[in-house]
Amino acid sequence: MIIRINKFSKAPLYKQIKTSILDSIKNKEYRHLDLLPTEKDICDAYLLSRSVVRRAYDELIKEGYVERRQGHGTYVTNRYVFIGSNKEIFRFNYLPFKEIVHLGELDFHQQAYPLLCLNKGDMCYDVTIRLTIDDDPVSVQRLFFPKHLYPDLEKHMHKAEDLKLFIEKRYQHPISGIYSDFIATTCSPTEAMLLNIPNKSAVHNVTSIVKDDLGKVVAVIFHTLPGDYVKFEEVVK
Repeated sequence: MIIRINKFSKAPLYKQIKTSILDSIKNKEYRHLDLLPTEKDICDAYLLSRSVVRRAYDELIKEGYVERRQGHGTYVTNRYVFIGSNKEIFRFNYLPFKEIVHLGELDFHQQAYPLLCLNKGDMCYDVTIRLTIDDDPVSVQRLFFPKHLYPDLEKHMHKAEDLKLFIEKRYQHPISGIYSDFIATTCSPTEAMLLNIPNKSAVHNVTSIVKDDLGKVVAVIFHTLPGDYVKFEEVVK
């Protein structure tokens, strides 16, 4: 990042610093959670007073573009934010770029199998998808599909742009409802790696159960979403 300062300009120096940093964030030179130069570094580089640089940073913090972490520095906090009901969780599938990071099968999963009414030994596809918006990871989805309901899924999963259509059209399971619950927790090391966030960061874990028109559960999806990306708002009527 280059901070452009013109001391002959009528624009206040703190605004010039702020504008330069904002331009770098918007141009993706600085991305979410990148560390900004220290106030001292900018002061030394441009022969500016500490109060000028501090005012620029304070305004960026107030407007939500960066955050100051005591003893660590100032970090960019700029990413797409989803605001909505947990019932709208599948709206993610229309927004991001999807990347399959794992495609395999298993014969038991402690959380998924009871929801799918499967017994230990029944085979199930296990798929992990990472979703990104503007190259920022915004969600990790782990999907479980009973193998007897989704024959040869491994041949078609890479083509699945929309999970709802994939389930209904490719495999003829008309969806009657998607039921989601969520809890706030901290991420695992694997989730932190895939989401590019610090280990043990706050996340939302959302469990979605997909039922067909006969009321049978045909898929289970575990979503992990960074806490600073998702804000659930429930409307009470």
